[in-house]
Amino acid sequence: MPDLLSSFFDAVDLVEELRPFVRLAVAGRKRRTKEMFTNKAHYEVFKHLRRRPFEVRMSRRYVLLRYDWNVMDRTRVTNYVVGVNSDGKLFINKLFFPPAHRSSLGEHLGVKVTASYDCDFMEVMGFDCDLEVSPVKSIPAPAPDGGWHAARYRLQGDLVLFAQPVGDVRSVYRAVVEERATEFVTRELSNMLIDRISLVLAAHSISARRRRGRSGDMLIVEAVPYRSSEEERERAVRKLFKLIERELYYDDVARGVVMAGQADCAESARIYIGQTRDSTTSQYLAYAIEARPSSTAILRSVREVVNGLDLRAGRRVVHFGRHKVVIAHAYPSRFTAAVRLPVHDPEGLEEPRLFHFEEPRLYVEPGGEVEVHHPEHGVAKYDVVKGLEASLASVSVDPIFDLRLSHYSLKHL
Repeated sequence: MPDLLSSFFDAVDLVEELRPFVRLAVAGRKRRTKEMFTNKAHYEVFKHLRRRPFEVRMSRRYVLLRYDWNVMDRTRVTNYVVGVNSDGKLFINKLFFPPAHRSSLGEHLGVKVTASYDCDFMEVMGFDCDLEVSPVKSIPAPAPDGGWHAARYRLQGDLVLFAQPVGDVRSVYRAVVEERATEFVTRELSNMLIDRISLVLAAHSISARRRRGRSGDMLIVEAVPYRSSEEERERAVRKLFKLIERELYYDDVARGVVMAGQADCAESARIYIGQTRDSTTSQYLAYAIEARPSSTAILRSVREVVNGLDLRAGRRVVHFGRHKVVIAHAYPSRFTAAVRLPVHDPEGLEEPRLFHFEEPRLYVEPGGEVEVHHPEHGVAKYDVVKGLEASLASVSVDPIFDLRLSHYSLKHL
């Protein structure tokens, strides 16, 4: 005749790997669980918890251990989830919140036993589908309605992949590269303009200091006395405009400098001069000079930069913690390219600029595999059946847990 705990296990169809562990946890026999864990540090965490939980909440593949203690006359509750790794042994993690309570099963040795669902556990751990135990080994997995939707997939251990199906992966990836290239080109062209303005000012013995602005560097000129009249200040600004307009050399990108307030041209740059509080003295007013290439000039430059890049999908390797993820057909997540800006440079004096691209998201073409390697969990393989925009993350756990793991690991070195 089955005992009471066995009837509880059968009620939630608890996997066999967890049943002996739950018996020992409820009875407070922690030392006998040492060989059940994949990682020695995980066992140490469990061993140093209170002798027995006040509640055990179970689903088919997960067990929640709930412990309470009094702090400053208040009861605090901590939640630890125990599950099965790919090697058939156990892991333990600390959760921020418990999974939903679905029903009460009873009580055993003074410990309350309740039931939940796997999906409740997955929700609080930050994923929607556990591919490691799923019969479907494809990304993305088809939804119940037959469609393809964004979802969070547990691949192996604590590794989660957030995957958003996309149609034309190359176009989506190219748009991301163009966005980064636009920022790069805007900054570089603005700085090139500021370089030349700085030389113009220096040639006329006007000192200026440089500092970083929103889309590029700017120059700060302090040459107008603080006690100047409004008319004198406006006259000084007009002189600066005319000096820059007359002597600025910026062919191909800007055929003539258009002053702020005038009509924009198809190929032009705008020079902005405005008073700023960034002053080093109380005797002179500070004026900031900013240079902004036109959208037409930027767009043309971005096209030439991006068209010169080799944007092809290939085999990519991504390291995330101790996981090594090998993707058959993915676009580069980071690269550095030496590019020449399309500016008029008859003397060949302009040096190539380094365009650094780094994108945490992964852009994956369909038709290949994603392989996950781990020294403890082995190798897991999944087919990519749709184009993906994806990113890697960890299972959602309390960060204090990782610090505790580090403590026990260091202690036993």
